[in-house]
Amino acid sequence: MKNQLIKLDKEMKISIIAGILIVALSIAYYLVIFIPKKDILELEKQKEMIILEQENQKIEHERRIDSYSTDGLLLLINNYRTEKSLPEIKINQKLCDFTEIRAKEIQSNFSHAGFQSRFNTNMLYNSYCPNCLHMGENLAEDYSENQVLFNAWLASKAHKENLDRPFNIGCLGMYKEGNHIYVALELGQY
Repeated sequence: MKNQLIKLDKEMKISIIAGILIVALSIAYYLVIFIPKKDILELEKQKEMIILEQENQKIEHERRIDSYSTDGLLLLINNYRTEKSLPEIKINQKLCDFTEIRAKEIQSNFSHAGFQSRFNTNMLYNSYCPNCLHMGENLAEDYSENQVLFNAWLASKAHKENLDRPFNIGCLGMYKEGNHIYVALELGQY
């Protein structure tokens, strides 16, 4: 009987040791394989979130147009024109000179009169765009954001026609007087 108890006691000890080993291996697996995998998955998830956030910031940067940015408005115009398979508007320095004049002029007389008078006397072509086949002008006053201004030009038949014409050069000018913002877009086609 004593041998049987010793044998049973030995089997019990082996079972307990085997159980402890199984628990220890489970804990080791958890610590060595599962937690690092979980951490790696969490790091990959964080990395994907960072990349997604960077992409969203890039998209937002492209969409966010500063209210006083001619570059931002030109970006909107060129994105629109690209979608319609129209040539991109390239900056033309002579037209930029004229645009600055027009942006200041419309502060005292908000109309296309200054453009028309120069156009009718060929001064526009001779002085600012001698090689142009066609020219056009869009004006705006007191828009708080370029996106809002751009949408207004799209909603206006005459302004949209200018945006849809095959112009390939141009310039935007902005003039600020107090709380007022005057915008002139001069366009030309070689």
